[in-house]
Amino acid sequence: MYKASLEPLSIRLAVMLAALVAIGPFAIDTYLPALPAMAKGFNASAASLQLTVSFYFIGAAVGQIIGGPVSDSKGRKPVALLGLSIFLMASLLISMAETVNQLLLFRFIQALGGGATVVISAAAVRDRYGDKREAAKMLSLVSMMMLMAPLVAPGFGALVLAFSGWRTIFVALAFYSALLLLMVAFYFPETLGVKASSPTSARSVFQAYGKVLRHTKAMGFIFCISFALGGLFTFLTSSPFAYMEYFGISPNIYPLLFGANVLLYMMLNRFNMKLLNRYEPVQLIPFGVALQVVASLCLVLYVAFYPPQFEVVYLLTLMNICSISLIAANATSCALKYFPDQAGTANAVIGTMNFGLAGLTGVITSLFHDGSLMPMVVTMLVGSSLSLLAFVAGRQVAEPDVSFEQVRHRL
Repeated sequence: MYKASLEPLSIRLAVMLAALVAIGPFAIDTYLPALPAMAKGFNASAASLQLTVSFYFIGAAVGQIIGGPVSDSKGRKPVALLGLSIFLMASLLISMAETVNQLLLFRFIQALGGGATVVISAAAVRDRYGDKREAAKMLSLVSMMMLMAPLVAPGFGALVLAFSGWRTIFVALAFYSALLLLMVAFYFPETLGVKASSPTSARSVFQAYGKVLRHTKAMGFIFCISFALGGLFTFLTSSPFAYMEYFGISPNIYPLLFGANVLLYMMLNRFNMKLLNRYEPVQLIPFGVALQVVASLCLVLYVAFYPPQFEVVYLLTLMNICSISLIAANATSCALKYFPDQAGTANAVIGTMNFGLAGLTGVITSLFHDGSLMPMVVTMLVGSSLSLLAFVAGRQVAEPDVSFEQVRHRL
């Protein structure tokens, strides 16, 4: 067992990692209540403005592709500093955008920086905690803290919208990234240690990605995470339409309903940490996947055969989203355990697939937007079903015979 695995959970590190990871939810959720106003301001359709969410997901995926292996070579801290600088500049450019095309371009650039910032989080946990159960606990702790962002972000966006324009929201995002820059520069520890001096080349990057992508056992967990999160990202993309347009929910009430999802998710993350004292992460994943499949199937059947009532749709969607608390952190720790020296690259694969799939599901949902809830709920069912298949397929693959220490010595 690694020496790092004996280190107690660090609240200070968890807070800093949560603040960095929160840049993604802030970038997405803060301006969701403003989408109708933005569509009106640009004289564009709601579907075209929903693409700004998808462009962020795709850009974040690209940012993680680049940032992951670079952080394995140059260190976690330099990548975070560069990513935050890009995010800050792009946020200011978005606040000055005059067309939808400019908005989409600047959102993509903003997401590049956000993706490079986010990708170091799980890698830093892997640097410090070699034991997968301790890593899962730390990831759950970071996730629980990070969820304060989507809890307050929509309300903050609605508040800004009530007293100012939507452009002020992105100025506020620039200010948040500036604060994070100072935090990383002066307080964030470099978790990679002496390995951070190794050179980066195109060949080494491809070799690192090849090692991760060829590891069928780990990829089973990674696909399980990505498809499970597909339901969450579909909800994020579609919830402004579903709540405010389809059901007629007020923009002032929308943040409260959104926040209730986050509060329950936080509670279940805490529950997951308690369960990890008794169970291995891999033992908890199937319960989360099964809950998500059942909730998604019930949601599709309900929307298909009954006139949708908000209360039923809300509760079934809540079940779908909260099931991820038993999947994401546990499956991530199970996947990262196989890559002690390529944690950044492995986390980049996870993040790239998550955000890439999120962007794809957002585009699909927008393309099939027909004024009903069916595109959203069907996409959520497909994602949860594929997550189940990925987990089952991954479990059929034989566990590698080599231990962590043997892997380290061979590398």
